[in-house]
Amino acid sequence: MPAPLALPLGLAAGSFLAWLAASAPPGAAAGSELRARTAALYFGIFVLGPAVGLLEAAGMPWANLYVADVPSAAALVLAIAAGAAPVVGERLARGRLDRGDSRTPLGIALGGIVATLVTIAIAWSRIEVVTSQTAFARGLGGAPLFEHRAGAAFVLAGLALFAGYAFAVRALAGPSHYARVSGRTTRVTRERRGSRRGSA
Repeated sequence: MPAPLALPLGLAAGSFLAWLAASAPPGAAAGSELRARTAALYFGIFVLGPAVGLLEAAGMPWANLYVADVPSAAALVLAIAAGAAPVVGERLARGRLDRGDSRTPLGIALGGIVATLVTIAIAWSRIEVVTSQTAFARGLGGAPLFEHRAGAAFVLAGLALFAGYAFAVRALAGPSHYARVSGRTTRVTRERRGSRRGSA
């Protein structure tokens, strides 16, 4: 995932997780804040940060949309920043939610998504062609994205983002789901025991 896209997307992802946790029904609210924080942390560390790092390694400076030809150390900083973005978004949103403001977190989430989509639209000509910084600056073109190793990295990063965020959102509802299943199992067990005692 190109760093200029990953940073606003990470903020949006973390903020939306906090908003989902705050919107949980009363039966699932217990521990939802901790689950949202953990989900944002894991999404950043294991999905978004590595996705940016993968593209930085495979297609720099394309991975930065030719905004700058950054050195390897700066690429590492960008990957770390992308990994931290969901946590930052979640903490910002949680701070507003604790003050009773439920609109700002949703605004951060929607704003991050809009910023990502607008950046894609503006920079699409840069995304679809992989070339060197010098060739791009001189208008010499380059290899189409999906004929370059960065193309495969881009597809893998996108799939990882969708799958990772789906798991992160699912983690918010996990405990309540298991609690419901456990409750049904306990109720059935008690009913069976009661019927056995009645027949005896």
